[in-house]
Amino acid sequence: MSNMLIINALICVVGFGLGAYTFIRHLQAFSHAKTPTVDSWLVAVGTLAWSVALYASFDDNNITHAELFCRVLFLVYWIGDILKVQKHCIKIRRRFRRNRP
Repeated sequence: MSNMLIINALICVVGFGLGAYTFIRHLQAFSHAKTPTVDSWLVAVGTLAWSVALYASFDDNNITHAELFCRVLFLVYWIGDILKVQKHCIKIRRRFRRNRP
């Protein structure tokens, strides 16, 4: 395996892991009452995209610098989007805590 493939696989693993962590921890995906539907679908689809990219990175033996750069840019965008979702979930939890007697 070349260094480019290892870096590409590492980027995909980070993106997938971040999506899975947010989906389970912040969105509380296994609790239907506490999960914002739009956020959970977006995170689930994005996490699935990262898993497909990870599988494709192992299937493809050569990768260009442009493809790697695109994955880095997408990872930066993904991290920003995940942080917005986490912030939104924290606001919802705080609002629910204030409304309890």
